[in-house]
Amino acid sequence: LYFNSKRFNANNIDLNRNFPDPVAGDHPDGQEWQPETVALMNFMKQQKITLTANLHDGAELVNYPWDCRYERHPDDRWYWQISRQYADTVHKYSTTGFFTELNNGITNGYDWYQVYGGIQDYVNYFLHAREVTIELSEIKSPPPEQLSDLWNYHKRSLIEYIQQIFTGIHGFVSDAVTGEPVEATIEIPGHDHDNSQVFSSPGTGEFYRLTNLDSCTLMISAPGYITQFLKIDFSGKELINPEIFLMPSVNEFALYPN
Repeated sequence: LYFNSKRFNANNIDLNRNFPDPVAGDHPDGQEWQPETVALMNFMKQQKITLTANLHDGAELVNYPWDCRYERHPDDRWYWQISRQYADTVHKYSTTGFFTELNNGITNGYDWYQVYGGIQDYVNYFLHAREVTIELSEIKSPPPEQLSDLWNYHKRSLIEYIQQIFTGIHGFVSDAVTGEPVEATIEIPGHDHDNSQVFSSPGTGEFYRLTNLDSCTLMISAPGYITQFLKIDFSGKELINPEIFLMPSVNEFALYPN
């Protein structure tokens, strides 16, 4: 390794096997969560992340969920599309033969090799967000003189990846009476499972549901409110921006207190 870099911390724990896992449980490596793991989990929860990527080297491809199970993610088609877009853009701006491993630069994680305790599945399952792993170079810790070329190979793909946040559905959920934000579950019935549903922010009511479906129905639900269904039709790749107002569910005693 050029700089003797590693992903083991001072306790000699592999941090990318130290996260809670959908299959192997809270401590898949048999170790307590490390301070670095806890700090990153807390940060992502506080930021209520929507779309992330973790960057590695040692291969040249985009790895998408799941890493820990054979069953495909409900949004497998979306993951395949954004991964393919990333790799194809790298091919356009790099040298021949670069970033062509496995399926010409992309792979399902479990098909490649099984990982338990990785951050990618933690983000997708426990945080209801979306994340891929991008292997930037087959050379571990590339020497400084190669970094400029690697940046030029990847920078447009990275920008396109960030811009995926501007596709799909971005909306707000509010109380129909008070106008206050509501923390609600946003689910696509018949499509979402394995924790692929998303949630609106309790502080702002804002939510993102990234998808490449041609159409879908959103089910918006929250305790104390009447569940609402919203039909969404996409024409092209524009962002849909619904404002959703949930009506409180009241009973006789709430309406006419004694």
